[in-house]
Amino acid sequence: MAQAAVPDYERMGEAYRILSEETPRLRNANQDVLLQRLERMEYTIDQLAQRLFNGQDRLFEGQNRLFEGQNRLLHRQDEVVNEIHRLERRLNSRAWNSSLSMSEVLSFPPGPNGIQVPQALRDVTLFKLTQLTFEELDQYTE
Repeated sequence: MAQAAVPDYERMGEAYRILSEETPRLRNANQDVLLQRLERMEYTIDQLAQRLFNGQDRLFEGQNRLFEGQNRLLHRQDEVVNEIHRLERRLNSRAWNSSLSMSEVLSFPPGPNGIQVPQALRDVTLFKLTQLTFEELDQYTE
């Protein structure tokens, strides 16, 4: 992760120290020497500003990479949830289709309260019923 840009306080302090030392001598100093000193100070200040700017750029780049990774993770999470829902719908439709096809194939003897499922089949789960062979269901087929 990118580190935050930290100003170089040591160099800034050095620049201000030089300025405070040279200020009393400004009245008696040569103009060319003063301009050279000012140019050096401006150069130092520009370097510090450039370092700060570059540090902020690196910070923003790091944040952008972090946000892009987070967006990819959320997108993948949505894909996984959608896949889970799709599989659940598929399993539900398979169970529904298998129960429909069983009711079309099997015939149960009518009783006083309508169609009654034989006790032997009531004890078997729906999944197990879908796995029975034709011979095992033969006594209940039409």
